[in-house]
Amino acid sequence: MVIDLKKLTGNLWCAKAEKTVPDDQVNPYLLNVLLRRLQSGEDVTYGEVDFSQFAADDLRTLDGYLKQHENMGFRLSRLIGNVDNAAPYCCALSAFC
Repeated sequence: MVIDLKKLTGNLWCAKAEKTVPDDQVNPYLLNVLLRRLQSGEDVTYGEVDFSQFAADDLRTLDGYLKQHENMGFRLSRLIGNVDNAAPYCCALSAFC
């Protein structure tokens, strides 16, 4: 497999910066309070959870959001593996005259 790094980096520089997985449908309490605490390694007990802030459907939405992130992580990992496994390839250049 040959990877054109010049083209790849050019495409990456031209890519529009945007959130890859929209979070506007995710309950803000679950996303910004509980999930952030869990991601930072904090323990969250049942007594600390404000169950009036979300419904059961909100948990399903959060689950879908997290699965989308997981899928993107797998795809990125696969891309990194492809780049790592690509054999070096030298471009032919014309000699100085």
